[in-house]
Amino acid sequence: MWDGRGSTEPRCGQCGKQAGELGNRVDGVLMSGKHIKLELDAMPDLDAMGVTQLCHVYRNLDHRRKQIDKQMMTQVEEEGARAQLWAELEATLTQLHDITDRLTRLPAARLSELRAKAAVVAALMNGTGPVVAEGERTGLALSLANDMLGFGLRKRGG
Repeated sequence: MWDGRGSTEPRCGQCGKQAGELGNRVDGVLMSGKHIKLELDAMPDLDAMGVTQLCHVYRNLDHRRKQIDKQMMTQVEEEGARAQLWAELEATLTQLHDITDRLTRLPAARLSELRAKAAVVAALMNGTGPVVAEGERTGLALSLANDMLGFGLRKRGG
């Protein structure tokens, strides 16, 4: 959940505690007891975010997408719940596409930003991320390559 105070740290969708309060992370995923639910109810101001923060929000949304997929598989008989999950999945995918587009346009200037952006590109290229159009994947990969080239030139002073 977005707390309105500038924190992008996700809150558990069930107990409301921030990830830092829970202290249980497995592969960057917030764990609280038996539930593994991330929610970003209201998206933070993405225009004010840098590459690293956008990648963090991307990972949280992608995890939420995977959770929705799992829930849809287990709630086959509950038609109302499935319709709600479809709507939530559509909204999550829209947000993921928006963040992918922003990452394509935003240059990574530091090594940590290059690594974060490369992790998103890798997820999209190897099929563990959401399904996106070939043009989006290629655009983000080319953006990363351009960032790497620029980073290398800056390091050499050229």
